[in-house]
Amino acid sequence: MPQVPEGITFLILARDEACVLGETLTSLTGAVSREDRIHVVADGCRDATAEVAAGRGAVVHVRKDTGVRGKGVALRWWLAQTRCSSTPMDAIVLLDADTRLGPGFVPAIRRRLARGEPVIQARLEPEVRNGDPLIRLAAFSDIVEQQVYDAWNARMGWPVRIRGTGTAFRRWALERATARLQTSAEDLEMTLVLAAERIGITFANEVSVADPKPRTLEGAEGQRARWFKGQLQTLRTHPDLVGRLLLQGPRGLAVLSSVLLKPKALVMPLKTVITLLAALLAAQSGGAAVPIAIGGVIWLGLDVGGVLYGLRFVSERRKTLLAMLSCPAYLILWLRSVFLAARSRDPWLRSRPAATAPSEGGLDLVPDNPH
Repeated sequence: MPQVPEGITFLILARDEACVLGETLTSLTGAVSREDRIHVVADGCRDATAEVAAGRGAVVHVRKDTGVRGKGVALRWWLAQTRCSSTPMDAIVLLDADTRLGPGFVPAIRRRLARGEPVIQARLEPEVRNGDPLIRLAAFSDIVEQQVYDAWNARMGWPVRIRGTGTAFRRWALERATARLQTSAEDLEMTLVLAAERIGITFANEVSVADPKPRTLEGAEGQRARWFKGQLQTLRTHPDLVGRLLLQGPRGLAVLSSVLLKPKALVMPLKTVITLLAALLAAQSGGAAVPIAIGGVIWLGLDVGGVLYGLRFVSERRKTLLAMLSCPAYLILWLRSVFLAARSRDPWLRSRPAATAPSEGGLDLVPDNPH
C-alpha cells in the first residue's frame, strides 16, 4: 500500500483575486497541517494578488502576462516551475481562490491517497448568497449532478468529472492530465484525458469544499459561457479522446455524458422535442420511430427521476420547488450564455468584477468557481 504523503501541496491559480484570496488563505491555513504547503500562482495579475498571498504565508509564483491566458496554461507553467523539486508521488490539491475546505477534508484526502487513488474529486457544496430563483436553480442542478449521477458512477467504479476545485492528484496523474491542455476548460480536458487512459477519478462524497454561486445573473451567465465555450473547444480539439471513450462502452459513455451532454437546461428540451416527434411518427406509421420514442421516454424518465431523487439532498426544498417554476427563464439564461461565449475572447471569463482589472467590452467575466 502506498505511504501516506508527508504533506499535501494546496495550489491556487489566481488572476486578479486579491478581493477574495486573503479570506481563503486564512481559512486554509487553519485547516491544513504543518507538513502541508500552500502555493499560489499569480497569473498576469494587475492587482495585489501576489502581495496578499505572500502576506498569508503562501509560496507565491508570479507568472507574467504573456498574452496566453487560462487556468490550463497557468497550471502547466507551475508544474514546469516545480518539477525539479518534486516527485511523481507528491500530492497536490487544486483549489479556487474563493474555496473553503469542508470539515474533515484533509484527513479524508490523505486516507484516499494512501489507498492508492490517483485522482480524487471532493463534493462541491453550493453556497447561494442571492435569493434569485435562477441562482438557486443553478445550485440545485449542481447538487443533482453530484449526488445522483456522480454518486452512481462512483458506485459503478466509473470516473467522475473533475470540477476544477477540490480535486486531489498524485503529481504523476496531474502531469498526465495536463499534457494535452489546449482549451479554456481545463477541467473537462483533464477528465477526458484521464478517463481515456483509464486512470481512475474517484468521488469523495463524504467531504466537500464550498462552492460560492455568482451573486448576479450576469455572473451566472459568465460562468456558464466559459463552460459552454470550453465544451465546444474540447470537442473540436480532442475527437480522438471522444472516440476512445466511446469504445469503452458504458463506462466511457457515462464520462462523455457527464462532460458533453450538458447543459440539461438545453439538452432536456431537445430530447423532449425529439421524443414527441418520434411518438407522432410512431403513431402514424410505426417503423424505426417506435424504438426512438420508447428510448426517449425512458431517457426523459431517468432525468425526471434524477431531479426528484436530488430533492432529498436539498435543505430548503420548498424554495427549490418554487425555483423550478423559473425553468423557462433558466433556459433563457443558458441561451444568453451561449451568445456570450460566442463573442468573448477571454478564457478566464469572470463572473465577478476583478478588483482593478479592466473588463472586456464593458463586462467582467470570470466565474467565482469556473467548473
